[in-house]
Amino acid sequence: MRSGICCMVALALVALAQGPASAELSTFSLPGKNLTWHDAEEGSLSVSRYLEPIDTERFSDGILPIYPVRMVPVPVIAGADSTLSAAADSTLFVFSRYLAQQEVVAQQQVVLEDGTTIQPGQVLIPRWGNFPRQLSQVQLLRQAGITEIPAMINVAEGHPFPPVADKYNKGLTITWQAIFERSMTYDRMQGFMASIFDNDPSTHFERIDRVGQDVQQTWILYMDLGRYFPVRLVRFYPTPGLPKVSSYTLLSGAVDTEKHIAGLNIDDPTVGQIGFPRFDRLSRILPTFVVDQSEPINLEDTVAVFFDPPKMMRFSRLDFRTSLDYDLAEIEFFGDGFLPEASYVTKPLPLPSATLGRIFWDEEKIGDPAKSRALVRMQTGVNQEPQVMFRLNDFGVPVEWKEGVVKVQDRRPGSKTFGQPVDLNDPNFNLVVREIFSALSDAERAAVRLTRAEYQNLPGNKRSTIEPDVVFWSGAQPVENGGFIKAPGGRPYFQIQVEFTSDDPESATAIRSLRFEYSAPQTISQIYGEIAPATNVKAGQDTTFVLALKALFEGGNKGFNRLQVFTPTRIERIEAVQIDLGGGVLQDLVQSQGSPQEGQFQQLFTDDEQFVLAFPKLGPDLGGKAREVLLKVRFKARVIDFRTNFRANALLDSLSTGRRVFNTNGIVALADSGIDTLALFLPQGLEARDVVNFLQTDQLEDSNSLAVTADLSSQSKELVTKLKMEPNPFTPNGDLVNDQLQVSFDVQRLTAARPIKVEIFDLSGQRVRSIEQEAVSGGYSQNWDGRDGEGKLVAPGLYLVRVSVDADAANSAQVHLVSVAY
Repeated sequence: MRSGICCMVALALVALAQGPASAELSTFSLPGKNLTWHDAEEGSLSVSRYLEPIDTERFSDGILPIYPVRMVPVPVIAGADSTLSAAADSTLFVFSRYLAQQEVVAQQQVVLEDGTTIQPGQVLIPRWGNFPRQLSQVQLLRQAGITEIPAMINVAEGHPFPPVADKYNKGLTITWQAIFERSMTYDRMQGFMASIFDNDPSTHFERIDRVGQDVQQTWILYMDLGRYFPVRLVRFYPTPGLPKVSSYTLLSGAVDTEKHIAGLNIDDPTVGQIGFPRFDRLSRILPTFVVDQSEPINLEDTVAVFFDPPKMMRFSRLDFRTSLDYDLAEIEFFGDGFLPEASYVTKPLPLPSATLGRIFWDEEKIGDPAKSRALVRMQTGVNQEPQVMFRLNDFGVPVEWKEGVVKVQDRRPGSKTFGQPVDLNDPNFNLVVREIFSALSDAERAAVRLTRAEYQNLPGNKRSTIEPDVVFWSGAQPVENGGFIKAPGGRPYFQIQVEFTSDDPESATAIRSLRFEYSAPQTISQIYGEIAPATNVKAGQDTTFVLALKALFEGGNKGFNRLQVFTPTRIERIEAVQIDLGGGVLQDLVQSQGSPQEGQFQQLFTDDEQFVLAFPKLGPDLGGKAREVLLKVRFKARVIDFRTNFRANALLDSLSTGRRVFNTNGIVALADSGIDTLALFLPQGLEARDVVNFLQTDQLEDSNSLAVTADLSSQSKELVTKLKMEPNPFTPNGDLVNDQLQVSFDVQRLTAARPIKVEIFDLSGQRVRSIEQEAVSGGYSQNWDGRDGEGKLVAPGLYLVRVSVDADAANSAQVHLVSVAY
């Protein structure tokens, strides 16, 4: 019964989580003995175009998105304002440019010279206020027991500080629309723009008329922070003593309005007229801008635009529409809160050839637990680079192979150079080079691909797109905490990815102490299978299927002795099991009722969604040498939906004692008494591939896969079909003979999970028992123990059993009569 199995599995997993795993299991941990979260992290492909979004220092064993805040020490300066040295004054100036992230309150009582008393808890700097500039006020902070202050970070500054002078936040991009009055190189113009994002008010960008040099003051500045930040304050100001901006409009890009820009066509109707005489793309996307603040007449030297709550901001724009002179020293964006999105990715990490088990981690919620989450993914691969990196060749075409001379063999049938070595970068092959590259084998293409180091050494204008490697890597598969890893095992490398999201700047999720189980060496080097017939199967009708699997064993493999096959309905029977140990001859195994011996198999377990077969262990030959084994299982079952994907696992059960729980993630061995876990046997899933020619061996159509496509034309209109009740009558008198009624049925034509009810009524129409579950199309069964809703045995007699589906369709219920006797 499906619901009963779910309960048993949950119970078993609880026991596993509390008790030790199988002695054969090993554990990978992050952080580990010689590996920290920081050390394991894969660095950016560009050292000058990134911002580190992950905080690896707040927790010694965990990671979470960054919160742009910096602890600033309060300077220790003796003396008075009148006797300040130039160095001390400079220190105070730098200190005064910070903004308090929260209220700064006195930690202890202070009595001032004029007799005023500062009490503990009294606010000395308001939230979001500037740090003091005067020495006496700074000294008061120290006297009040304040040694350091959390300050908001200007996220348009370097964070961390960039390694090259013309970069700012490493992810920041700026561009402009303006007319400049004297000829300047683009690099020089970039330098002027850098001066207003370099966190140095002494450098500046001025728009001031001089004799013989008329200046066009009207211009527009676009800024892209590289990612979304919760921005509390946007601030800009001139160099002290120079003219302020007399008119401005600040706009920001509305979230989720970004549009991809294919080119630089200023008449593109999807983005509108974007200006002249020049537009440099901020990125491949451009949002819809909305006005945050506009001042046609500005009287303030320092313009400060506050947002409460913080505004999610990535793209912004400043319009300067004035004929008056002005100067800009700094434009600052102060973040206040956790990033709304952040990703952590490990380097490809080594792992011995292993079967992968469950993965666990600890989560810590900060703020509102419902407003942040983390998604963990994992992938496995056969090389050390899970990405394919493209560069632009001399013709401006993205290619993934190396620069210089790259010799490969031309494998295009019929080409003039077939079988000859050719250079992929030879201009003479430019029109056909993609065909040449595509004709290579996977291994040949991998040998000439750009490496990570080679891509990093390319100039920026030569770098192109980056795509995931779907040939040598499995692709990142989501995993659940305590769940089994879905990525294939047996590969030498793995990579973990964590995606953090938050709906509230004050809320975040931290991932701590991640670990997963694995069993090495693998039970099987490779195992794959297919099923037939794969087409022209009548939905809802019993059909004989043949599952063929091929297992490749190497010397270190342990082998397997269990086959677990998942089915859409309970199978009718196993018709045959055949095996070929490498000699090319299929041997029929004889079904056994007990533990199988040589030449035998046992139908170990069957329920509504799976069956498990046991047989003597299959593995490398007696000498430990590699070999290939073919196993064919013939069984009668039925499919319900148009397309059904069968799944199967191979397992090695190495214990002879204890009870077993079979679930979708393997076999749990429990003690005969209680729920103590003895072992967990990890499954090795079958990969869908061509195994045999079914048309030749069994006269069946196959598709080299584990998928079956059904013909629905003969399927009945009812949602509930094949309703059976056994035994009928049944006798719930406690003698363990015919004590329960099993109600089995098929549900069809459902496209989503719907409630299914099994209800028992007496002949007066009164309902005595109701059992409900969510279900999709498939085969199901429920047991009734002859008791009513209060747990009391019902009186002997006739009862109606009604099975119904909560769906907006006719014919959604079936009713049968059952007899209860004592």
